[in-house]
Amino acid sequence: MQKGVPQIMDITSIRSVLHYLTKNILPTKFETAQQPEPNTIQLCFRGVDSQTWLEVSWNGDSPRILKINKPEKIGRESTLSKQIRYGLKYMALISIDQDDFERVIKFSFAKKPGHEIKKQDIVKGQKLYKKSKKLKRSRELIKERLSIYKTNIERLDEFTTLLENLNSLNHEKLFMRIKLLEEIMEEICKEFNINIKKQKEDQKSTYEIESSPIQVDTPTGLKLQVGRNMRQNDLISFKLSKKGDLWFHAQESPGSHVVLKSSSKVASEQDLQIAADLAALFSKAKRNIKVPINLVKIKDLQKIKNGGPGCVSFKNGEIIWGNPTRGEDYIKKNLKTVI
Repeated sequence: MQKGVPQIMDITSIRSVLHYLTKNILPTKFETAQQPEPNTIQLCFRGVDSQTWLEVSWNGDSPRILKINKPEKIGRESTLSKQIRYGLKYMALISIDQDDFERVIKFSFAKKPGHEIKKQDIVKGQKLYKKSKKLKRSRELIKERLSIYKTNIERLDEFTTLLENLNSLNHEKLFMRIKLLEEIMEEICKEFNINIKKQKEDQKSTYEIESSPIQVDTPTGLKLQVGRNMRQNDLISFKLSKKGDLWFHAQESPGSHVVLKSSSKVASEQDLQIAADLAALFSKAKRNIKVPINLVKIKDLQKIKNGGPGCVSFKNGEIIWGNPTRGEDYIKKNLKTVI
């Protein structure tokens, strides 16, 4: 904004300025607006060869309209300047009028020279501006909701994989499958706040006994544990694990946690491969020939805060390739007990 004492303009001065502006800047395209003071607005118009800045003040002590040099960027975030920028976007200034001895100056805009804006266009523009502000506020809320829904979908994908894995061991007793199914159902209901009717006390329920993870020996005699639901994943990854154990999980794919109990002795390459094969078998990617598996030391594994059962993060992992078919053959031949 120009420094110095504000100019006080009489009707003659206003007419003189309007005559100059009408002759030299019309028609021009509206470009931007800013409000450096409560009673002052600065408007920028672009002609064929140059920009023109106008300052309009409705201050009672010094109402004025004048051409100014390019001002500093002040007041571009005011509500009025935003409304003007939104309403006059792509518009052309086609006339500046003042009647008789009135101090009211009328700026006429159009989508193109020769088409004057009508009152209903202004009303429509105001409604669209209010709608745009509301949508802008809603955008962040929508992003937040989308993030929540994305997480929920990913969790449902993990539960779906656990349900599919119930059929990985065809020789397993039906009672065990039912028990695992009930536990997964309970975890889903708890995760998504789903209320289900509880069974009557006089009815038998498999909830009375918790299911256990799969445990199988590796070729060198190390124990290998596989989680079959979220609770079991947490159990083998944190409560039953020891420093020196190794954790396996399909890379970027839902699946079971697999823990190799290598804290008792150093695991061989064959042990590591079998663990990777089982992690591939009990994952969503089990229909692939090869599956990339994350191999992580237990000490580098940690639970995600407020992430729900089975949600973990890790550092310093490496990739080893697993073969689901080989994992299926091995577990069918060697599985004897659950923990």
